[in-house]
Parts: sequence; C-alpha cells; structure tokens
Amino acid sequence: MNFADALARLKNQSAAGRMVAAWGALRAGLLEPFKVLDLQKLNRVLQADAPAWREFVQGRDLRIALLGGYTTQPIKELLLPLALAEGRWAEIYEATYNTFETEPLDPASPLYTFRPEVVLIASGSLNLSELPPPGTEEPALAALAERIISACRRRWQAVAAGTGARIIQHNFDVPVMLPLGRLEGRYAWSATNFIHRLNARLWQHDGREVRVLDTHQIATDCGRRQWHEPRWHHHSKHGFDPNLIHHYGRALAGLLRGLLGQSRKCLVTDLDNTLWGGVIGDDGLDGIELGNVSATGEAHAAFGRYLKGLRQLGVVLAVNSKNEPQVAGEVFTSHPETPLRSDDFAAFVCNWESKSQNLRTIARQLNLGLDSLVFVDDNPAECEEVRAALPEVTVLELSGDPAYFPRRIEEQHLFTPLDFTPEDFARAQSYAARRQLAEAGASTATLEAHLAGLEMEAVVAPAQPGDLARIEQLFRKTNQFNLTGRTYDQAALQAMMTAPDHLLLSVWLKDKLAGHGLISALAGHHKDDALVLDNWVMSCRVFTRTLEQCIFARLLELARLRGLRVIRGEFIPTPKNGYAQPLYVKLGFRRVGDGTTAWFEAEVASVQPPGTQVKLVATHGHFTAESVA
Repeated sequence: MNFADALARLKNQSAAGRMVAAWGALRAGLLEPFKVLDLQKLNRVLQADAPAWREFVQGRDLRIALLGGYTTQPIKELLLPLALAEGRWAEIYEATYNTFETEPLDPASPLYTFRPEVVLIASGSLNLSELPPPGTEEPALAALAERIISACRRRWQAVAAGTGARIIQHNFDVPVMLPLGRLEGRYAWSATNFIHRLNARLWQHDGREVRVLDTHQIATDCGRRQWHEPRWHHHSKHGFDPNLIHHYGRALAGLLRGLLGQSRKCLVTDLDNTLWGGVIGDDGLDGIELGNVSATGEAHAAFGRYLKGLRQLGVVLAVNSKNEPQVAGEVFTSHPETPLRSDDFAAFVCNWESKSQNLRTIARQLNLGLDSLVFVDDNPAECEEVRAALPEVTVLELSGDPAYFPRRIEEQHLFTPLDFTPEDFARAQSYAARRQLAEAGASTATLEAHLAGLEMEAVVAPAQPGDLARIEQLFRKTNQFNLTGRTYDQAALQAMMTAPDHLLLSVWLKDKLAGHGLISALAGHHKDDALVLDNWVMSCRVFTRTLEQCIFARLLELARLRGLRVIRGEFIPTPKNGYAQPLYVKLGFRRVGDGTTAWFEAEVASVQPPGTQVKLVATHGHFTAESVA
C-alpha cells in the first residue's frame, strides 16, 4: 500500500465513521515514502474530522512545541500524523522562525503559556555562529565546544523548569562544504572533527536533560550533499531538503514512540520466501534457497543474521506461517546454513489458520499487546488481511529482492528504546523461561510444582542510581501490570530516590533458568501515617510467578520500618491494564472509594500477604540480567 492509496482509504473510512479502519490506513501510509505536499493533504483530512479523531483517541492529547533554527514547516506537518499513529491527538505550537535560542530564555514567551509536554528543538550546524579557525589548539577547541553545549543546556534547563516538558534536541550534521578534503579526519580543528566533538558532548546528556534526535546519522544515511541542498536553504531557509522529510519523519517517529513507551517489542516473521527462498513443503530441505547455494540464498541468510542481531538487542522473535510445524521446524534443526534456531523464537505458530488469528495467538502466548507486534511477510494478500483485521499490528511487506529486507525494517526505527539496559539483552532468555513455564500445564498442582522447582529468588530494595534508566523504561513501556499509568523521567526518579518521604523500589528476579534482571518497580510517597503508592509496574515476562506477593511482603516490612500505619493505593483503568485490576484485592487490601479511580487500603499491622514461591534475598550482585547462578 503506497501513501496515496493509504490516504484515499483513510478519507473513505473516516467519512463512513469507521475510525479504527481509518487509523489503520494512517499507520500503513506512514510506513511508505511521502512528500511534504502529501503531509499537507493528510493534515487537512485529519483536521476536517478532528472531533471524531479526538473521540477515537479518548481525549489523549499530546502538546508539542516546535522551536527551530530554520524553516520548520515540514517538521510541523509531521507532528499530528505521527502522534495520531500512536493514539494521541497533537496540539502544536510552532515558534517564530529562528527563535530557538531566545524564546526558551524569555519567561513571558508563548512557549510557556502553551505548556508543552514535548519540546522539539530543530537546529543544526547551519546555526553554529562559529567553527574553529584553522590551526586552533586543543584548549581553545575545548572551550568553544563547552560554550556551545552550555548554551544548549541553558535552554534545556529553562524549558524544563518552566514547563516540565520532555525535550528533543537535534544534534549537529556535518556541513556540506569541507575544504580540507581528505584531511578533514586528521585535524582536531576541522569542521568534521569539531562536529563529532559537539555530538559526543550532546550524547553525554541524552537521558538526563534531553533526548537527542540523531540528524547527523539521518544526513549520513541520505547523503550529505542531498541533505544540505543549498537552494532550499538560500531560497526558503530550510535546514534540510524537504524532499527527505520521510527519512526524518521515521527517525522522529521512533524517538516519539520511545518517549510514549510504545516502541515495538516483537517481530513476527513468515517463513517461505521470507526466511528462505522457496516453499519448504514443496521444495524440501535441500530445495530451499538459504545460504551459499545462490545470491538469493545468501541474502536470506543475511536477513536471518539480522534478525538474530535484533534478538540480541532484546527484540522478541516469533513465527507465523501457513505450514506444517514439523516440516517447517526441520529447517531450524537440520539445515546447515540457517543462522536461526528453534530456541531463537519465543513463539512458533505454524498452521493453516489466518495470519491475523495466529497473531492473536502469539500476542496471547507472549502476554503482549497487538500494538507491540511487527509482522513481516512476502505475500501482499496476507499483509492486507492482517492490516484489515488487526490495524494495531505494524505490517511490513517484504517482497522483491531479499537483500533489502533488513533495510526495510531498519529504516522504520520501530524497535529502538530510549535506553538499552542489561534486561533488554536478556529478554530472549527470559521469554524462553516463560515458555517453559507455560508448558508446565494449566493445573494448579502442576503450576505450583513447577514454580517451586524454578528456585526463584528476588531482591526488593530501594533503587540505586544505576537502576534509573531501566526503571524509567519500565514505567514508560509496561502496560498490563501498571496500576496508574504514571511515568517518570530520570530526573524525577532521582528526586524520589533521595527524598526521605518517598519510596522508589527496584525488584530483581532470577531462577535456575534465567537471570531476568530488574523487572518491576514501585514508586510511592508518605502522606501522614500512610504510604501512598503512586505507581507499580511489572514486566509481563514474569506474570503468574507469585512475584507480586513477594514484593508486597517486602513493602509491608519497609512500611513498618518507617512507622507507617497503612498502605494506600489507587487503580486507574487504562485500555491495557485490566490484568492488574484485581491486584489489591488479591493482596488483602480493602476498597475505600467508588468511581472510575478505585482506592484501596491495607493495615500494616494486620494484613497477611498471600503465600509466594519466590524467596527474598538481601543483595542483587548476582542478579544481573546477563548471569544465571
């Protein structure tokens, strides 16, 4: 489906009031190349049906401010479609041209009246007032770089203090004119090396004061001379060629997904003509193209290695294929050149059901939302069936030359989180342990015996500075076991960690099969004689293990040590957290409120936590996600 077809479908479906189908068309269209004029048409269509879209997203607005050092109109056209694709309606403030340096420092500016939740600062090397003169010595280079980065930080700090917004900052792209030629890489004072120095300093602040959008890498991918098309700058003060807006948009979408906790988690792949050339049921193990038998076979093997690399970064892999499972499975156990093996997949669904039904099965098996899935298939009809039935699923058609399959996925920026943590690298091992747990059977006796045999140990302790990146990730990404939906950046978490009237807990888990790492977090504060739980999240990978009972027992102990009488918590329903709704009752709390938001209380002196199969231990030195004792 190209962008024009997707736009036509969106218009027809929204005109008929079928907003779910219209939303699916929007999401599909944004995966394809588009121009600024396409975005302008799309925005007109969306704005024309604004009331219906607002109702569709259930009032979840996202206020975005855009400040630029050049013409930002192409970027502005992106913001509403990108936000709406993730279930948010965007309210947008676009600052006056080239006021990105001054407006954040003016408390009376419209930026602060607007009260944004996200501030995007679009600037680059074009906005550098000076570069090092030839021959500049190291001390002067360091001082110049520090002045530039310090000016950036003053803007970030002013915006954060005045709005509390999350800030996205472009980094610096290398200029198109590089008069030193081959010697650009040799001298520290060259434009190239100075830009690299500035970007390295910016990355030191990523995750602390700001999130960096890597426009340097986008420009490199597109080609520096194409990115810096001079006529666009001189004629209309654009910072980059607007014809490349879809490349920029994909990168920005990936970062926005990370900020919203909606990066995709699982890649589900077809088999025939996707992981190998040919049809395994017809061609047999020796007849498929995989490996050094041909150029096509080499490309399919390279794609398999790419998927294995994603798995090592924490992306969950699954199979959805119309095949006989024994026949298809033989490739992963017996083919000499397959880079993927059976245990690389957290779910393996081969049958003759529809691909959409199988995706529902995979989501249920992995305890993931459908919107966490990316489905890739070579067959246009299968892709269209899934798009129509499951608009929440991201669908990429991998047709044509398999040499380009990795690029088709990579260019969408679907899986990149805000930060990588050890838990990301161990996720595949954790899902393998979860699969063994599921295979223990549904009977209580079997499950209890299996849990006891896992020899689970947990640490539930006050968070440490090194935990904060992972805790932020948990609060942003966890949907099902999430009691209130509240999220916190690392600055807020740091403040909780050090405040005597707050509590921030990290929960680490391991068993004899896997080290799961930091998989739960709890934030709360004191109010009179009560410990009020602001939010509690836990990864779906460790559901049904009685870990929540273990955490609650530790929470009671900490409340007693602090001299508190009661633990109080609320449950705020979201579209995805129904799993957690019975938690408080299961733990022995009593309900004390009515209405949409439910409040629960437990008397510290009298409540008895339910039994657990998880043993509490004192330290987590051996609980890193990479290790298994």
